[in-house]
Amino acid sequence: MPVIDAHTHIFPPEVIVDRERFCRRDAWFAALYGNPLARIATAEDLIRSMDRAGVASSVVLSFGWRDRALGELHNAYLLDAARRFPGRLTAFAHVAPDTADPDLDGFAGIGEWMPEGQGFDLDEHRRLAGQLGAARERRLPVLSHVSEPVGHVYPGKSNVKPEQFWRLARAFPDNRFIAAHWGGGLLFYELMPEVRLDLRNVQYDTAAGRLLYDTAIIPFALGVLGPSKVLWGSDYPVLSQRFDLRAVAQLTLGAEARERLLGGNCRDLLGSAGDRSPSLQ
Repeated sequence: MPVIDAHTHIFPPEVIVDRERFCRRDAWFAALYGNPLARIATAEDLIRSMDRAGVASSVVLSFGWRDRALGELHNAYLLDAARRFPGRLTAFAHVAPDTADPDLDGFAGIGEWMPEGQGFDLDEHRRLAGQLGAARERRLPVLSHVSEPVGHVYPGKSNVKPEQFWRLARAFPDNRFIAAHWGGGLLFYELMPEVRLDLRNVQYDTAAGRLLYDTAIIPFALGVLGPSKVLWGSDYPVLSQRFDLRAVAQLTLGAEARERLLGGNCRDLLGSAGDRSPSLQ
């Protein structure tokens, strides 16, 4: 089964060339990428990484720009990248929080929401209802950044906590969600039957997991959640796709669980968007 990376980031070349100017325009971008050593990649960089790692296709996520114009610039680049690399890249859209009727043509989902950067809160359900209604109507998933409430501080660790995501999923039970970065640990609470019910339409990606947890979290999470709720994501270029896959390869997983983790779950989740995303065919 072809491997799918469910969580990667690419940026327009002008953002990379003139990083300092974009840092001045967006405080959240500056927080994550103000350090000139912080990696930023283009679509071509990602394709080369995929070829080295043996990744068939990748979901390319937007950034949490507060300025709508920057979000539109990024969306245009993501769509262009998906068109230039059919069968390899699938784009998720940047959507400003107050957008009632977003243009989602060509996109397979919404995200990555970065609430702190975009200036909203996951508990602002009325404010988010418009885009969530559009996503629900089109059966597109919404992927949000979630941070663990304990542990070390790092660039990008935000105030978006697991309990906020739980309340969001409970308020919009007919939407499909992806909780990034293991949902900040939200998955552990699925051992509580009422929480598991509330999170029945939530899946988790593993993005940047090696920076936060021991790799034992993967078999542990599969034991808690079952094989259908976890999506492998590298968070490229924060982490190498090749080395992240090597870490997964060293784990003792059943054949079905491995196949679903490394592509089957993502393909099923985005199946309704597959008509617009050749990489999922």
